[in-house]
Amino acid sequence: KKGMLGAKIAPSAEQEAAKKEMFGKFFAFAPPVLLVVIGKMATFGFMTHVAAAKDPIQLAAHQVCLSLFFFLAPFTEVSSQTAQSFLPTFEEKRETSQEWALVARRLVNRLQLLAVGMGVAVAALGALIPRFAGSLFTQDLSVVAAMKPLAMPLFLAGAFHGFICSAEGVLLVRRDLGFLGKIYAASAIIMPAVLLQLKRRAAPVPEIWTAFVWFQAIRALILNLRVRLSDGGGAPAKVV
Repeated sequence: KKGMLGAKIAPSAEQEAAKKEMFGKFFAFAPPVLLVVIGKMATFGFMTHVAAAKDPIQLAAHQVCLSLFFFLAPFTEVSSQTAQSFLPTFEEKRETSQEWALVARRLVNRLQLLAVGMGVAVAALGALIPRFAGSLFTQDLSVVAAMKPLAMPLFLAGAFHGFICSAEGVLLVRRDLGFLGKIYAASAIIMPAVLLQLKRRAAPVPEIWTAFVWFQAIRALILNLRVRLSDGGGAPAKVV
């Protein structure tokens, strides 16, 4: 009886340990990812808040271009999901030998190149709409004219998005969660502060989008530098 009782208790203890491990991994992963979402939402929310202080024509132009950005974003955001699907096995094996480290590094480079290429391509297609085909969204010629200056910022912001999403995916695979959390916690404070300053200056909507382009460019630079520094130049390296 004791043996049977022990056999019944042992799996339960193992299940409890497995549950604790699962919850531990979840709570280590969830807060940084939540900060990523909050950081992005704060930026888009404050961009629209500042644009709403302008006349309805500029606000309408902003809303059309922001909707275009949201439409284009999934084409590059899929690169983050792709990295999280294919990289974990290679990242685990890179710790074992120089050869696996080199294979992992090459795969990261290829995934990022694909993401960047996709980002530039869809951004270019998206920017053509406010530049040449704004009438697809409105027959108001003043709104169509207000959209034209936003074409280039839309292209640049969309192009940088490929750099950002691919680097995010790699860093999530490497469990560099503390770094991601800090970056997006800072962005949730800094970018709204910059946008509110633009509101005080009564800056036009193109300046709001220029600030967004700089936001994208700085994120792309920081995240990709982190990817390269954590890569270890092709040698086995572990990110803590």
